[in-house]
Amino acid sequence: MQLALNGIRDMSIIMTPPEGRLPIKTSINYFEPSIVRKALLSEKNRNGQSFIICPKIRDIPKIEELIEKNVPEVKYAIAHGKLSNKEINQIMNDFYNNKYDLIIATSIIQSGLDIQCKYNYHYKLSEFWSVPDLSNTWTRW
Repeated sequence: MQLALNGIRDMSIIMTPPEGRLPIKTSINYFEPSIVRKALLSEKNRNGQSFIICPKIRDIPKIEELIEKNVPEVKYAIAHGKLSNKEINQIMNDFYNNKYDLIIATSIIQSGLDIQCKYNYHYKLSEFWSVPDLSNTWTRW
């Protein structure tokens, strides 16, 4: 909301879930390469898309290395608050147009997405996320 109030991002209000919205399925696992690979490839194989959310920008290179090493089949982009609004918009437009299977991002992307596809969310370093943080992220998407 802060980004919208400052004019950086547009604000949208969703009063009811989109038609056909399925309930969220939650599982808690170790962030292990084999589990990440299985989840990302499962989503890719059904023409879905995924997000890996990192609470800190400095953790993104570790995730990127893990993806390159363990899931080279996945096309990905990186989004975080140090990118310009133009760069973030381009990444999100490309994601919307299926140029990427995965976005590795900070919580910057929870400023509101309306993408008409199904996707998975993976959280790195979940010990840094509180239950309300995770809940807010789920309900915003």
